[in-house]
Order: sequence, then structure tokens, then C-alpha cells
Amino acid sequence: MLFLCCTLILLIPIIDCNGQQRVQKSIQNNAHLVRKLFCKTGTNTEESFKAVRSAHHFDVVNRGKSYLMLKFIKNSDVHFSPDIILLAPGKRQQVSVIVRDEVASAKFSYALSLSDKTFSTHSNLYGAYKDGETVMCVPVNPLDYEALKIRTETILYNSKTDVSGAGIASHQSIYTPGPVYRKAGLFARDFLYQLEGSGRDLVIADEVRYAVDFLAQNQLKENRKVGAFTFPKGAIPDHVYPDGRYCWGPGEFYGDNSAHFHRPSMDEAMCFVILAWHYGYKASWDDGWNRWFKEKSLCFTDAWNSVPRNNKTGLVTQWSTPGHIGANGISENTGACVMWGFHDSYGFGGDDLGTSVLACNAARALADMYRHCGNTFSAAKWGQIATDLRDAIRTRFNPLGYLPWGAGPAAPEMASPDITGYAVWSDILSEEQADAASDWFAIQYLADKALGGAADLFQMSAPFRGAVRMARKSDDRAPGRHVWPDMNDGNHWENLAFGYNAYQDGGYWYYMSLGVAVTLWRKHPDLAMEYVGNTYADLAGADSHFPYERIDGMNPVNDCYNASAGSLMGMGMPATIANVNVRIIGK
Repeated sequence: MLFLCCTLILLIPIIDCNGQQRVQKSIQNNAHLVRKLFCKTGTNTEESFKAVRSAHHFDVVNRGKSYLMLKFIKNSDVHFSPDIILLAPGKRQQVSVIVRDEVASAKFSYALSLSDKTFSTHSNLYGAYKDGETVMCVPVNPLDYEALKIRTETILYNSKTDVSGAGIASHQSIYTPGPVYRKAGLFARDFLYQLEGSGRDLVIADEVRYAVDFLAQNQLKENRKVGAFTFPKGAIPDHVYPDGRYCWGPGEFYGDNSAHFHRPSMDEAMCFVILAWHYGYKASWDDGWNRWFKEKSLCFTDAWNSVPRNNKTGLVTQWSTPGHIGANGISENTGACVMWGFHDSYGFGGDDLGTSVLACNAARALADMYRHCGNTFSAAKWGQIATDLRDAIRTRFNPLGYLPWGAGPAAPEMASPDITGYAVWSDILSEEQADAASDWFAIQYLADKALGGAADLFQMSAPFRGAVRMARKSDDRAPGRHVWPDMNDGNHWENLAFGYNAYQDGGYWYYMSLGVAVTLWRKHPDLAMEYVGNTYADLAGADSHFPYERIDGMNPVNDCYNASAGSLMGMGMPATIANVNVRIIGK
């Protein structure tokens, strides 16, 4: 924990991905910024909480020159309304507090974060950059936060590569999955997860716009026959190489080749839509974005409509689902393909919950973008589509506290930690479901903490803490074979090459740790702060290769990975933690 009553100045050496030592800037924690933070209502008299009623009011006052965010940490004895306070310098806000009747005294904790610019809020439907999420999530030591920010900034900068080729604008660059993967090009999914965690400060609007334009160059303008399959109008390539060539699925292929993935990856289309929203948000929805969106809006609706959906459930589904809708009218039932991109080893049948979450977010993003450009009819239409998808996702929630990988007789219905956390982060699950998910993660975390090491769900060994398995070991139906039974039918790829307890068949991943942190934080703030604090501490002391894409057992694989850095960056907010004792009158 940090100290409230002293001045703390430290210099911490950081090694970036070029192996060059960088020195973190001094961080000064001044006592006067938190003195008289709480005052009696309407006065400048400090509130001591030594003699208050069970229902009480007081003011939070920002006496400093910085913008202030204060979060009252969840407590069974004390309830605050509101529980998050955002104040500009010199401003104040009244807060009500109710103390449980049975107690004569209580203790509450709060996290205080300061910024040189406003903690902005917005009313968008898609939930990125919402206060309390992304960079404003679990309180962490500001020194560890600054160390990770420097590390992340370096990784992202070194992952950028210039583009070339016919029809491609010169002097432009794209974000690739990491500094050593620049030849792989741009993946919409990796770039989106990078943005959702670390994008508030480290990526600018024009960089997002160019990424969307770069992907759109190879979007299908009409249905196209590729081998035995028809690819749908609106489809987006799985990735686009720096020279402008493209690949429709995982691996190193080029052009119209259906390879082992048969059809275009579904999640890329949804991530493409959401990236357009990020450009608008970063551009403050200015006239330039408005003209750009009106010109390209059909690209985004075509992309959303390119994926097949189950005509009974409304969820995104595999091509093999009988009577599927969407897919630009293509009724073919062959050619299983990648749905949720980080499960791209598996072409299982049935509905896919991860891509359905992305589709819900993409519909929300479309509704918000249409609203910003004044098209109320289309905004309402896409808002209703998003609501219907949200409701369909909620019906698949297991009361034990999780969303499954998929739904239907041909789908794996085991718990999906990454999709569950992402749905909570996205405000898709109901309040009751999100709370149940928080409890579920807490149970898993405590059990794995007792076990230690490469545990059932969480990686509990330093310096790999923060990484999470895509499925619990205890959920594997055939341990030693594969996460989803018998994936040796020749229709799936890298899972067979890596074997069990590795890659997507048992590796521990960082790319969705943000959702896990947000979910734990709902009801179990102590565990969330431990989980995130340990993760940031590990990274602060790690070598220049961290964070990796994943940890296979105790073996780290693929260093300096953007999607990992983004998610980890979004888990924490730099904050001071303090405790206050409350004494109730008459008790």
C-alpha cells in the first residue's frame, strides 16, 4: 500500500524491448492532495467520521490542481452513493453513506487517483473507456503502473511497421501483434484488444482510422466463390500483410486460399466495426470522422451482416448450423471456420458465445456511430439488434457463474473464463449474472492460490501471474488429448502440433485478463487487488521480453505481445489506498 502522510520519490529502472535502460520519471505523492478530502456537508470543516448517524451525508472536496477520481471500495458494512466520484480542481460533491444497523463502528477503504486531465465520461452504448473499466479499473501502486505504461508504450511503438504496395498510401504504418511479428501484418482482433486496454493514451485517432482503411481495402464487395465455398460479401481478412496482401484465416497463406480454415474468420468482421467506433471516440466525433463514417457506413453494416447466425437463437453460429441466417444470404452448410479468433484452433459446430459478444458490441458501436452522425432511425435499429443479442447471450449463462465456449449439441459447453470476463466488461450480462461470475472467479482464484503453480485456471507462479487458462483443467473431457474431444479429425490445426497443456489447449493467456480483473472487482475487491497487484509487480521486475502472448505450463511463448500488454495495462488504475474508521452515534 502507499502512504498518505509522506512524500515518496523513487526512480525505477525499466528495460524496454530494445534492451535499453529507461528510467521512470519521479512520482511524488504529496500529503496535501488528500488532506481534508472529506468535509461536513456545505462546509470546509473536515469530516472525522467519529460521531455520525447510520445514515449520513458528507462532501468529497478536491483541493488540489489535478483532476480527481475517488472509488469507495465495496464493503458489506458500509454503502456509499455514489461510489465513484469524479471532480475537477476546486469542485466538491455530496455523498451519502449508510452503515449497517448491527454495527457500532466500521471501516471503509477508498482508492484515490489523480490525473492532469479530466476523467471523461460518455453515454455510448459500447463500453470501452468507461470510468471504472479499462485504465480506470483496480487500484494499483502508481509506480508499478508507470513502469507497465512505459513498457507497453515501448512495445506498441516497436510493433509499428510501414506499409507498402500498389494502391497503399505512403508514409503510413500499422500496429502488428508485436515487435517481432511485424511481418504478420495487421489483425483487427489484436489491435482491438490492444485499444480496449491501453488505447486511451497510447494510440491516436489517425492511427485507428488508417488501420480501418487498410483492412477495408480487401473487404469483399460481393459474394465470392473460393474453392468449394462461397465467401460472403462484407468479409474482412483474418490479417493483412504490410505489403497489402491478405489471408482469410490463421497461418501464413496469401489471397483467396481457403486452406484449413475454409472460410473467413468471423470475429475480424466484428472487430473491424468496433475499430471504427474507436476512431470516432478518439477524434471526438468531429466533422472529419462524420464525413468518413457516412462514406464508409455500408462497409461496417456489410461486415456485421457477413457472419452466419442461428435462426432460432440469434447468436453467431458455425456455417454448419442448418438454416442459419445472415452470411449475406449464403445458405451453404459446409466449411467450418474460425469464429472467436483466439480459439482459432477449433472449428467446432453450434453457436459461438465469444463472437456473439463481439457482435453485440459491434451492433452497439454501430448504434452509437449512427447517433453521432444524426441518423436516429439506424441508431434505433442497431440498438435493438444489440439488445436482442444481449438477451440471447444472457440465456446461455450458466447459473454456476459463467458463459460457455459455445452452445448446441456440436459445441463445447465448458466454462469460458475469457468470454465470461469479456461479457462482464462489456456490460452484456445482467447485474445478477455478473455478480455470480465474480463469485465464480473468486472460488477459482482461492482454490488455485492454495494449489499454486500452473493451477486449474490461474497461473499462480511469479513472474507469470495474471495469465489465465482458456478452460479449466478440470473441465477437459479427455486430458492429454484436447480441450474439445478428439481434435484429430484432420480439420483443425495448431492444437495438434502443440499438444496438451499448451497453446489453446491449456496455455495461460493474458489477452483477456482485463475482463477477469473487472469481474473479480465487482464483489471481491480484495482478491482483485491482489490479482492485479501481483501481476503488475511481476511485470515491474521482469525482463524485456514480458509480457508474452501466453505461458505453456511454465514456458513463456511469443514475447512482447501487444494484445497482452493492452489487456494488462487496462487492469489497473494508479491510485492511493486509504482506510477510514467510522463511529456511529448511540451505538
